[in-house]
Amino acid sequence: MRGRLTVLRRLNAVYEMVEEMHLIEAQRAAAAVAEVESAIHAEDARVYEARLGEREALLTDDRVGWSLAVVREEIAGQRKKLFEPILEEREERREKIRARHFESRLWSERMRSFLENVSTRVAIEDERRGQAIADDGFLARRAWRQRVRWDRDCDR
Repeated sequence: MRGRLTVLRRLNAVYEMVEEMHLIEAQRAAAAVAEVESAIHAEDARVYEARLGEREALLTDDRVGWSLAVVREEIAGQRKKLFEPILEEREERREKIRARHFESRLWSERMRSFLENVSTRVAIEDERRGQAIADDGFLARRAWRQRVRWDRDCDR
């Protein structure tokens, strides 16, 4: 049983490493999504700034400034549209990776629980074996003492 326990400990270590590997992969996927989201927010900010520029140009009757602000708004809008499919793709990838990490985590937990159960059984078995050895020794000494007493009684 001890050999089996050693093998199970090694297998558990492999499950834990796989879980950690999937965790790192999930963190990277989440960072990739956050990166694209950040770029989209930056483009939203550029659109907002361009609209403010348009408003200011209209108030000051600056046609060139207004035209420049409109172009900036369109460019920022086009960039945002370019980022949206990338975001969608990365979110899908992140969800798949997250599911794989969750599954890996479940298997790791199952293995850890199984290892704890086997370890407990091995400890109980060792304790019983030790108690059996102690009991056998006690009974052997008791039987020997009784025999010695019986031999003494017979010699009298």
